[in-house]
Amino acid sequence: MKNWVEKKLDEVCELITCGVAAKPQYVSEGIPFLSAKNVKEGRIVWSGYNCVSEKTHKELTKNNKPLVGDILYTRVGSYGEAAVIEDEIEFSVFVSLTLIKVDKSVLNNYFLKHYLNSDFVKRLAKKSISGSGVGNLNVGTVRDFPILLPPLQEQKRIVAILDEAFAAIAKAKDNADQNLKNAKE
Repeated sequence: MKNWVEKKLDEVCELITCGVAAKPQYVSEGIPFLSAKNVKEGRIVWSGYNCVSEKTHKELTKNNKPLVGDILYTRVGSYGEAAVIEDEIEFSVFVSLTLIKVDKSVLNNYFLKHYLNSDFVKRLAKKSISGSGVGNLNVGTVRDFPILLPPLQEQKRIVAILDEAFAAIAKAKDNADQNLKNAKE
């Protein structure tokens, strides 16, 4: 782990902020308004969301617009799940999500996604939950999360290895499910 350095997350990100706290006026059709329930298992779920008007969306995103490559990280209720925005879809985020924009000169966004979804960070997040009732992971706490940072090329290599391993696990799980289904028949 030569050339790896420990930093705080806010030292290697351009922005770490939560979505809008006030519940906006919803509309039947419009711009997706995502919440923590829309980030599951490292992916954004593009269903089951409310919508806001174009005007409301522009107001909500005037300072911090979610863009492809940014990360959504759950912080309320279902906390500690991260996903990289991969789709060119306009949307706004509710307070239950943290929007993270990485400094791409030092941090690979997929490396950060895997790191945030690691058991280590999930335990760290769980220990940091505040509030009674629905758990709340404070954005300030997320900014202070430690991250052990290898050089950028090493981050990319690690991401490739993890992506390959997770794809193999998913395929094995699908095969096991199919085998179980066949055995029942």
